[in-house]
Amino acid sequence: MNVQTWKIIPYGLSGLHIGKQGMAQERSSIIYHSDSLFSALFQTLAAVSDKIHFDELLNEFNSGDPPFSITSAYPFAGDIRFFPMPLNVRFAENPQDKTNALKEKELKRISFVSEKIFRKLLGNYSKLSENLIPTQLLKGGLLVSEAELQNLPVDIRKNGRRIFEDQEKHARVTIGRINNASNLFFTGNVRFAPDCGLWFGIKWLKQTSPWKETLPFLFSLLEDEGIGGERSSGIGQVKIEPWRTVELPDPSGKQWITLSRYLPLPEEFPALSDKNARYSLDFVGGWMYSPGSSSQRRKSINMLKEGSVLGALANQPIGKIENVAPSYANTQFSEHAVYRSGLAIGVGFDEESNQ
Repeated sequence: MNVQTWKIIPYGLSGLHIGKQGMAQERSSIIYHSDSLFSALFQTLAAVSDKIHFDELLNEFNSGDPPFSITSAYPFAGDIRFFPMPLNVRFAENPQDKTNALKEKELKRISFVSEKIFRKLLGNYSKLSENLIPTQLLKGGLLVSEAELQNLPVDIRKNGRRIFEDQEKHARVTIGRINNASNLFFTGNVRFAPDCGLWFGIKWLKQTSPWKETLPFLFSLLEDEGIGGERSSGIGQVKIEPWRTVELPDPSGKQWITLSRYLPLPEEFPALSDKNARYSLDFVGGWMYSPGSSSQRRKSINMLKEGSVLGALANQPIGKIENVAPSYANTQFSEHAVYRSGLAIGVGFDEESNQ
């Protein structure tokens, strides 16, 4: 399975603000989720296209035969891509190893694994040990193999610098509409070290599609627009550049891990009831933006989290997009649909991983 990869390279001094669920804006996510990236592409498309062209491109996804699917964006450092930690990984049990209890605590700190470790886990996903591959846990919950350390940027390899810092906060003030009283709050940003950033992948599901020419154009516009929140304050400035193509195991007929937030189709539900399935849910809410309309809170939905491990399906998992247009007790937003993408890119496990 060929996956085209792209880099998101933040620049400037303000970093990125990737919103998390809830009122606490002082926290920023590290992952730029696939559904948010999908929405950003369509918002950009709506700003530069007439309705006929926009509907034509959107209908490719509504037809049940989407032209492509997209991963969430994960950290990279130098030449190393990081992947989400599979949710059912545990340390290999060794009766003679008295440090397993400590290792299990370390396991909970791992959020991302390097590409070399990820590929090893695809062959024996339930066991992580030094016998499988010598590793080193970097600050921020990133696990890298010792063989890959030389490919990290010098500042990280030799000086111990973090790949990203996610605790930077900026003060903001709002003014009340009724009494003009000021209210102080903070927003959190994530900043990346030089030669570090986020990467994402695209899997083409159709050989020919107008999207193949449209996507690079939209990425160039996103560079001007910025990504994430707080863009009016100069946050979210990025460069989006093509990277190399990566070959990953096909998920058809195998257990698989999702690299995207995922909304399964009804015929894909059996993957969730498999005895080896391990998954977690993200409660996805937020606000919608529509030109000419005030911001409104869109419907909230539950989506399967990146890194979820699911049972085998006869065909490649696809997922679906969901209309989350605002709906209140006495009001229904009907100007247009508001879509959230649950289309998934899945990566298959080798047969031996079921043993």
